[in-house]
Amino acid sequence: MGRSAALVSNVLRNKYSGDMQAVEDVVRGVFMGQRIDCPALGQTSTAACRDWQAMSRTFSNENSERVRMYRACRSCPLMKKEVSA
Repeated sequence: MGRSAALVSNVLRNKYSGDMQAVEDVVRGVFMGQRIDCPALGQTSTAACRDWQAMSRTFSNENSERVRMYRACRSCPLMKKEVSA
């Protein structure tokens, strides 16, 4: 899943106070194969989408893919929906 053991433990014990929707999206993407249509990547998992959204909150020009995804995520309707919620 790419998440910490403490996060998983807190979720399982019903003690997690963070964004449960984000955890659900990661679980659905990794274990259930839920996919979305990404304007930049095509079909991708919800977990990968969440990861790119998190990275696109700050600009970094470390590689061309990161710059491309920064631009794509900033104009994506899924990102705008998450920010306004």
